[in-house]
Amino acid sequence: MKEPIFLIGYMAAGKTSVGKLLGETIQRGFIDTDKLIEQKENLTVDVIFEEYGDTYFRDIEADIVLNYDFEDKVVSTGGGLPCFNGNIGKLLVQGTTIYLQASVKTITNRLLQTDISKRPLLKNVAMEELSNNITLKLKERNFYYKQAHYTVETDGKSERDIVNEIVALLLS
Repeated sequence: MKEPIFLIGYMAAGKTSVGKLLGETIQRGFIDTDKLIEQKENLTVDVIFEEYGDTYFRDIEADIVLNYDFEDKVVSTGGGLPCFNGNIGKLLVQGTTIYLQASVKTITNRLLQTDISKRPLLKNVAMEELSNNITLKLKERNFYYKQAHYTVETDGKSERDIVNEIVALLLS
């Protein structure tokens, strides 16, 4: 059995799309922790945040980190997952962690191309405040993200280029 590969980073950094392609490339299964939570709760992440709040959601994430078998998988984590309940330490021990680092500009541009209303942490953020909000959140979370075994810069790179870089890191 192979240890899991955890992709961490801020929302819209590319964790899910890169994770799926990485899983195909290295012939491993792919898991998105937000999708696991939605299946477990039978609710969308958005509804969980709205109905039960941030703490409830973070507790579910912590439970999944502790109790789910991620062996042989590429795992896309929610953007905040490594930053709460000591989860980063648990991920570091369970497998290889890779921080997909994207600039505020890249994240902002990607988010503007999506339905932001489905992003619970951005639901009440005015468009003109989006970059400032992302900047603040990244400052709060970088302490956790930077603990990853590897950091891969994603700005200006295709998903394939990022996957190739990760594969090279894993083989080194």
